[in-house]
Amino acid sequence: MAATEHQKVAHFIGGNSLDVAPPGRVRDFVKEHGGHTVITKVLIANNGIAAVKEIRSVRQWSYETFGSERAIEFTVMATPEDLKVNAEYIRMADRYVEVPGGTNNNNYANVDFIVDVAERSGVHAVAEKIGYPVMIKASEGGGGKGIRKVESPETFKNAFGAVAGEVPGSPIFIMKLAGSARHLEVQLLADQYGNAISLFGRDCSVQRRHQKIIEEAPVTIATPDVFEEMEKAAVRLSKLVGYVSAGTVEYLYSPADNTFCFLELNPRLQVEHPTTEIVSGVNLPAAQLQVAMGLPLHRIRDIRQLYGLAPHGSNEIDFEFSRPDSSQHQRKPQPKGHVVAVRITAENPDAGFKPSSGSLQELNFRSSTNVWGYFSVNSAGGLHEFADSQFGHIFAYGGDREESRKNMVVALKELSIRGDFRTTVEYLIKLLETSAFTENIFTTGWLDTLISENLTAERPDSTLAVICGAVTKAHVASEACWSEYRRILDKGQVPARDTIKTVFRFDFIYEGVRYPFTATRSSLTTWSVYLNGGRTTVGARPLADGGLLVLLDGKSHSVYWREEVGAVRLMIDAKTCLIEQENDPTQLLSPSPGKLVRFLVESGDHLRAGDTYAEIEVMKMYMPLVASEDGVPTFIKQAGVSLEPGDVIGILELDDPTRVKHAKPFEGQLPPLGAPTVVGSKPHQVLASNLSTLHNILDGFDNQNIMNSTLKELLEVLRSPELPYSDANAILSTLSGRMPPKLDESIRSAIERASTGGQEFPAARIKKLIEAHLADLKPQDRTMTRSQLAALIDVAERFRHGLKAHEWLTIASLLSRYEQTEKLFGGDIEARVLKLREEHKDDLNVVAQLVLSHIKAPNKNKLILALLDLIKEGGAAALNPETTLTEALTSLAALESRSTNPVSLKAREVLILCQLPSYDERAVQMEAVLKQSASPAYYGEFRNNQGDPNLEVLKELTDSRWIVFDVLPTFFSHSDTNIIFASLAVYVRRAYRAYSVLTIDYEEGDGMDDGDAPHVVTWRFKLGQSSSPPSTPRINEQNMSKHRQGSVSDLSYLILKNETQPLRTGAMASFPDLQALRKGFDKIVGYLPSFDPSEGVEPPNVLNIALRVFNEKDDLEDTVWREKFLELSNERKEIMNEHGVRRVSFMLCRKGQYPWYFTLREMGEDWKEEEAIRNIEPALAYQLELSRLSNYKITPCFADARQVHIYHAVGRENVADQRFFIRALVRPGRLPSSMRTAEFLISETDRLVGAILDALEVVSNQYRNTDCNHISMNFVYNLNVGIEEVHEAIAGFLERHGKRLWRLHVTGAETPEYPNGRRLVVIANDITFRIGSFGPKEDDYFYLASQYARKHGVPRIYLSANSGARIGVAEEVLNLFSCAWNTPGQPEKGVNYLYLTPEAESKLREMGGQSVRTQEIEDEGETRYKITDIIGLQDGLGVECLKGSGLIAGETSRAYDDIFTITLVTARSVGIGAYLVRLGQRAVQVEGQPIILTGAPALNKVLGREVYTSNLQLGGTQIMYKNGVSHMTAGSDLEGATHILRWLSYVPEHRSGPLPVTVSRDAWDRDIDYVPPKGPYDPRWFIEGKRDEISSEWMSGFFDEGSFQETLSGWAQTVVVGRARLGGIPMGIIAVETRTIERIVPADPANAASFEQRIMEAGQVWYPNSAHKTAQAIFDFNREQLPLIIFANWRGFSGGQQDMYDEVLKYGSKIVDGLSSYKQPIFVYIVPNGELRGGAWVVLDPSINPTHMQMYADVESRAGVLEPEGIVEIKLRKDKLVALMERTDPTYAIHKKASKDSSLSAEERAAGTSELSRRESDLMPTYKQIALLYADLHDRTGRMEAKGCAKPVQWKNARRHFHWAVRAQLAISAAVAKLLAASPQMTTEEAKQRVFAQIPQVSQQDDRAVTEAVEGLDLSDVIAQVTSSHLTQQLMALVHSHRKVGFAGLVGVVNALTDEEKAAFAVALQTATPPGS
Repeated sequence: MAATEHQKVAHFIGGNSLDVAPPGRVRDFVKEHGGHTVITKVLIANNGIAAVKEIRSVRQWSYETFGSERAIEFTVMATPEDLKVNAEYIRMADRYVEVPGGTNNNNYANVDFIVDVAERSGVHAVAEKIGYPVMIKASEGGGGKGIRKVESPETFKNAFGAVAGEVPGSPIFIMKLAGSARHLEVQLLADQYGNAISLFGRDCSVQRRHQKIIEEAPVTIATPDVFEEMEKAAVRLSKLVGYVSAGTVEYLYSPADNTFCFLELNPRLQVEHPTTEIVSGVNLPAAQLQVAMGLPLHRIRDIRQLYGLAPHGSNEIDFEFSRPDSSQHQRKPQPKGHVVAVRITAENPDAGFKPSSGSLQELNFRSSTNVWGYFSVNSAGGLHEFADSQFGHIFAYGGDREESRKNMVVALKELSIRGDFRTTVEYLIKLLETSAFTENIFTTGWLDTLISENLTAERPDSTLAVICGAVTKAHVASEACWSEYRRILDKGQVPARDTIKTVFRFDFIYEGVRYPFTATRSSLTTWSVYLNGGRTTVGARPLADGGLLVLLDGKSHSVYWREEVGAVRLMIDAKTCLIEQENDPTQLLSPSPGKLVRFLVESGDHLRAGDTYAEIEVMKMYMPLVASEDGVPTFIKQAGVSLEPGDVIGILELDDPTRVKHAKPFEGQLPPLGAPTVVGSKPHQVLASNLSTLHNILDGFDNQNIMNSTLKELLEVLRSPELPYSDANAILSTLSGRMPPKLDESIRSAIERASTGGQEFPAARIKKLIEAHLADLKPQDRTMTRSQLAALIDVAERFRHGLKAHEWLTIASLLSRYEQTEKLFGGDIEARVLKLREEHKDDLNVVAQLVLSHIKAPNKNKLILALLDLIKEGGAAALNPETTLTEALTSLAALESRSTNPVSLKAREVLILCQLPSYDERAVQMEAVLKQSASPAYYGEFRNNQGDPNLEVLKELTDSRWIVFDVLPTFFSHSDTNIIFASLAVYVRRAYRAYSVLTIDYEEGDGMDDGDAPHVVTWRFKLGQSSSPPSTPRINEQNMSKHRQGSVSDLSYLILKNETQPLRTGAMASFPDLQALRKGFDKIVGYLPSFDPSEGVEPPNVLNIALRVFNEKDDLEDTVWREKFLELSNERKEIMNEHGVRRVSFMLCRKGQYPWYFTLREMGEDWKEEEAIRNIEPALAYQLELSRLSNYKITPCFADARQVHIYHAVGRENVADQRFFIRALVRPGRLPSSMRTAEFLISETDRLVGAILDALEVVSNQYRNTDCNHISMNFVYNLNVGIEEVHEAIAGFLERHGKRLWRLHVTGAETPEYPNGRRLVVIANDITFRIGSFGPKEDDYFYLASQYARKHGVPRIYLSANSGARIGVAEEVLNLFSCAWNTPGQPEKGVNYLYLTPEAESKLREMGGQSVRTQEIEDEGETRYKITDIIGLQDGLGVECLKGSGLIAGETSRAYDDIFTITLVTARSVGIGAYLVRLGQRAVQVEGQPIILTGAPALNKVLGREVYTSNLQLGGTQIMYKNGVSHMTAGSDLEGATHILRWLSYVPEHRSGPLPVTVSRDAWDRDIDYVPPKGPYDPRWFIEGKRDEISSEWMSGFFDEGSFQETLSGWAQTVVVGRARLGGIPMGIIAVETRTIERIVPADPANAASFEQRIMEAGQVWYPNSAHKTAQAIFDFNREQLPLIIFANWRGFSGGQQDMYDEVLKYGSKIVDGLSSYKQPIFVYIVPNGELRGGAWVVLDPSINPTHMQMYADVESRAGVLEPEGIVEIKLRKDKLVALMERTDPTYAIHKKASKDSSLSAEERAAGTSELSRRESDLMPTYKQIALLYADLHDRTGRMEAKGCAKPVQWKNARRHFHWAVRAQLAISAAVAKLLAASPQMTTEEAKQRVFAQIPQVSQQDDRAVTEAVEGLDLSDVIAQVTSSHLTQQLMALVHSHRKVGFAGLVGVVNALTDEEKAAFAVALQTATPPGS
């Protein structure tokens, strides 16, 4: 284009004109197309979707034009908010400029700022009286911002303010509102040369809040001629104002009269412009850019193509077709097809299209040929509060409007958007499908009308919505539980048991209805949802993108959710719904993030419901906040602050709270729904489903409501003959085509033949076919083929032994699943959890799952107990080798945790019972015996009904050792009368074995079994011939014998040998029910002889009545049966008295059970039950031995276990003596040959003890103060067992039951070191009195008891169970004082003081003492006694308790120095209790019992949040055992007491007493087998020995086998300390670890940033903690008077910065302090391959305590200042090694000489130097070895001995040596102690010399000789001499210092002498030598 044309538009030419622009493709393009400005850099002064579209359009044009999409560079403006949400347009731009954030007047709407940014960025171009109702519109607004509709003058002010606020500084227009109109637009494009064209139009009439939401192109509502007029008018307007670039002219069009009016000219490119691009083919942003470059319209390619011209031509275009011929060579533009566009905005259609912001999780849009779209965000981004709400635009193309509409609907339904904000997608679908849109009959007000009419988007089905809502809330809560558990566990802490939950209760509101749900987690992917008693099962699988795949009624639904203020937004299958919480109208909350613009009312003003009280700015829009109820607001936020969702803006005080409407509760039930997934009906599918449910129960999930039905269905399918066929066919179908055809055919054929023939599944045949096939294969192919056929092989193996074996196999697998989990949790739960954490630290979910399973053990137990009952019913057949049940049951029986106790007991019971034949088998056996006795068979004869049963035959049953009575009642009713009589005879003979049964008579009835004529057996009997025949158990006091009896029987008096034994008669019959019994009762009694009471004897006869309850529906509760029997007996007491009935016993006979007994006798006027012998045959009751309890008044306590009889006993003389006596009878069954008697004893005793302890726990709750409870078990029949088997049976009894026996106060213990006992002082808290707190009286008592222990020098044991110092208030004052208020009558103003009225003061004075101190005052016209101090009448309310705490703290500290002190932490120890534990030093802490200063709840209050879940986190064993406060831990009180007793076994009986030396089974005279190696090892191995891993042989250690007790093992583990015996002599031990130890420092829950630390500590090094531990042990051993041996192997102290800071010097010095004050022998022994260096030697050198310390070293040990490597580095450096080479290596010497020989040539010397260097290099490694060896030779035992530092002792003989060394030192010490006691001024060394002077013939170096000599030495004469000398010296000293006093003392002594002694004294005076002579 000519320059003259450019001159016309000079004002458009930019700075980068053609004249100055650098060469390039863009410059060439501009020049060729007539432009004047080269634009290659563009600043986009916008963000969001507008910026994205600009960049994409221009880059597309750039690529098409220049071959590079980056020819035009884009700079964008980025606010902090845009950067934070990772805005898409920033990523797309070439660069960005950071600009201020906040509202758009700070950035995108600030023209001056934009120009400044453009200049700084170097870009070439910027892209920029009328009546109501009216519209208020800001001219610079747009996109719905800056425009408001006003209906009345009242709302004008607020609306105007909102418009002004949304577009600050913009001119504002007020225009008359046009009603039912369409919003139509014309797209303009104008160049700089006066050309302007229309690119068709758009219909933008679908708007809300006057913001476009759906756009269409072209316009179809207006007629073509009218719209053409609109286009022409727009072009004219453009030319009139000289508009350049793209622009839009907007009109309002009235369809009714086909008229239009001008609205505005929009001088920019609008976001809906792609609709025009699609129908016109013009790239508008690219055209806009070309216009800016100065190109005329006719040179723009797209424009030329629009007019049908060559794209690259240059001829001008007649845009207005003004020339007649123009239509011949150019085309009139026509739109192509139709486009519907929708705006995707972050707005909530259900809340008036309220905008919101947040992050985006997923954006999945599927473009197609006809649908295209773009978004300003991606899945990693989001929208901030200052962004535009529109973030996407989608365009659908079609041949016509309807086709494009349908394409858009399909595209929107496939669009998936998930984020923190709602979108309009669902609502848009709804709009596009309305008839108004389809028929094109809407207006601009249409959408606002729909909104006001509450048109909503399509929502999910309400049932689906509430169920998904419930499952989602439950899932979120469950995931939070698991996450919290993992978080706590990851930090090294053990979470509380209730952290993981499976049951969640909540309610929510949906569509105005409140739904109260309970959801239980049934598996990892299944939930059971309960509502109003109904249950729905729902599947829920987490999706990788954070959603849930919900399975309901066989269908799947994708669910996503987002927490909102007071609600959860759910997206169910892309349909949105809201589940809400009950709204609190008093809380004025921010609904979304934004800025609080202004309040429209003041605090204190009145609001009506629906009034707007404030406005917030959300995404550039002002949103009103509306009150929901009437009330008065109080605002707590200030205008201008930023808000987050849920922020409280103010509080609304309601006018009438009762008017608040609450959601109506849902009262119905959910419709019945099917299973979440379709479960097949084939047997193998049903089996898998049922097993899955049971596995979930065993994994800890909740399926209890379907457990029984599932188990029933499981058994049915397991017993289905179709099961193996179904299983096999399913496997074959998966293998089809993958296994050889021949094998496939063979197997299918075998299965088919068996199935059609009704045969058992051919498992063996299938296995044989497979094995035969494998045998034919090549060896290398067999493994792969076997693997391929593994499933088929497995099914053949599982069904190999038939269906029943497979059933047992399946049950065994369930039992094993339970056992595999529960065996992990025996003992301390915290320790077990932490151990699991270590094992599964890479996946803590495994730990959480295991813990969940364990804590749900009570639920699991129900399933396992049901399975055990099934096995019990199966009997011995279940335990065949093929079922693996025996192994599973044995494992269950071995479980030890309390939660598994019911299962382990039941498993033992089943193991025993299944050893017997089943009930059915024994019934068959018994019937055969009974038949044989009734009808004996004889060869050659036929006999029947030959009289009475043969008693010889019946002896098989009457004398059987095995249980009989559980089967026998089956035959009390039989078709053969002889069998009935035989069974009754067996009962009588067996029950009365302790009696002399004289005769048995049989009375045959009518056989009708209706009670009219029953079969009756009578017998006559006498007492047995025992010298102490038993008497009837009676519990009434008048009949209780006062003397001890040997046994108990059915007589109430003692029969003496010389008395005549009465003849007695018994009668017995059986009945089917109570009615028959009532009929026949008198008839049975009638068979007894008459009785005359006048003869003065008690009634002699007995009655046994068996009631057969073989049908469960006929059974009653025991209490009901008892009442029936009492009623019957009292009705018939007259006839029973006539026949001398002394007792009647009713037997309840249930099938397969031992009979239950109710025995009644006449007591006073009525017949009552003899409760003491409930459930036992009276003839066998002597076995209870109740007469041994004659010193107690006993009361029966009934238990569920039939064999267990419990009696609560109260002492007759001491009612405080209360205890339980438990009697248990064991009736053994026949043992199978595989079970030894000892095994039976162990199993049966364990089972019964478990039942006893279970029953004892139940009754203990009724009687709280029992102690010293007693258990007696009586095996009813003699067992053929030897004493060894008895020992074996009871050997582990305490280990198995000790914990529970101790807890239930079944006690007993002894100490073998002191068979006659030893004195101890035990101090304990009574935690049942004032929760064990310390008050002044308790403090004094504690103090005196401790002083007593010190006075007598005996050990003091403290059983710590307390709550610290006592606190309290003066209760007597609490109800008497009055309050003086700051303002009388207004308590809310506060209190001034407390006072007493005269009456109250008088009452208090009458109570005595000075409870308060008061000041008499006059106030408010009355006399008052103002309280100044409250003292309290009761002692122990405050500081006095602290004073007492100080008293006992000091006493405990002194006691530790004086005597042996130890503490058992048996319950919590708080405050002073914790200090007492520490001050006593030695502590055994029971697991689960914390040592704390302050409780967790109190600390949580101080911290202001729930930090600690239990006291164990503060002071449990994982803390106190790890830091050395607790020396040992115990799993129970019993174990703790055992630890203490063992500890005491090493300690003298009293202070200064002899050591408790025992006779050791491990001889002192033996070698030590285990030798410490050079590498790392466990030092415990050389202390106590170990078993060889290869040979399994025992390698003995230094000390007696089994005598080592380690303490402090949890703390500072690089040092090992403890006590052991050496040839029976107790010793203290300190040894050192050689392995690297990991020290774990737990995380502090109070510090959120705290994590567990793992610190590696090397072996053979003293760290601060291990040095402290060493010193602590030395102090403990010294006070325990133990000789000490230190197995030395230290390289020194760790001296790093942290160690120095942690006071390693202090604790190292403490070692010296402890050794220097030690009073017993100390031996330091450097072990084999050990070393002692530097500071480590210093603190152990014998010179620290030469009197008691000796140093020894093994011949393979080393010692020195430094290690050889260090010595070499300092003292044997390279120069010395080179000199050594020269001296010792001739070759090196030659080369050295040659290198310096001046007589040689330079070349020869150089060669010599070279050879010298090579030789030196070759020799250096060897000479370094020499240097190390040389240095090492300085460290050997020989040098130590030569320098007098240590004596050599060979490890092999060390046990012998030190045994005698210890004994020698102990013997010498004991002798020296005697001499020093006789002469205190004598030194220890002098005393030693006096001792050795008595044995001059013995070498002092021979420890054994010294020991034997000194131990046998009589020192009485020496002691007398020493004593005399001491006294003489004392007397002489006294005379010299005080002659008169001394003389007077002598006279007193002489006067005390006898005459004979006086005479001798006189002679001595006469012969005495005068002083100085």
